[in-house]
Amino acid sequence: MNKYQCWIDDNVGPHDTLGMCAAWVRRMGEAFPKLTQVRGHYLCHTWGPREHWWLTTPDGKIVDPTAGQIPLSWPRRIRATGGGHPGANRQVPRVR
Repeated sequence: MNKYQCWIDDNVGPHDTLGMCAAWVRRMGEAFPKLTQVRGHYLCHTWGPREHWWLTTPDGKIVDPTAGQIPLSWPRRIRATGGGHPGANRQVPRVR
């Protein structure tokens, strides 16, 4: 388990995510300043496009502290607003 997942497990409760992605991303960004905060949209077969926030590592990997709020319908995709960001159009990792 990496340091980001450990932080998520220690700080983000299973019922603390719905509609709270911006707040958790801001808080996790403060704990890990090398992560980039990204605003975008989550595309879901159940809900359609929904605003979402996540972080990316310097090498472009997605870190999503609130991925648990997203329904498990697949494929799950996120797109950065404005495009061109390293985290744009990447598959959302499944979080417990």
